[in-house]
Amino acid sequence: SVPDLTRFLEGLGVAHADLKLVLLRRPQLLGLKVEGNLRATVRFLLEEVCVAEQALAKLIVTCPLLLTLSVSAKLRPNLVLLRSYGVASPERLVCAWPQVLTLSRDSKIRP
Repeated sequence: SVPDLTRFLEGLGVAHADLKLVLLRRPQLLGLKVEGNLRATVRFLLEEVCVAEQALAKLIVTCPLLLTLSVSAKLRPNLVLLRSYGVASPERLVCAWPQVLTLSRDSKIRP
């Protein structure tokens, strides 16, 4: 529901004023379940990518697409690929350019 999504995003530090921007950029968020999809993606960003909690809100506002993608099909494979290329601190890259996790591995990331 919209109230659940709003509470969830605000709980991550997304300012109330930024919620409209996030939802306009990615209206698909309205169709996702907080307990299923969204919590799993946030857990991935915090635990596997090692994004700092303080950076999470900015990441979401900058690239809300991250929350709509599958961890197993898109985000984790892209992270593994970055690490295989020797990216020692993927969290720094992701915080600077969050779209890197959303790119097509074959046409945009692989040389």
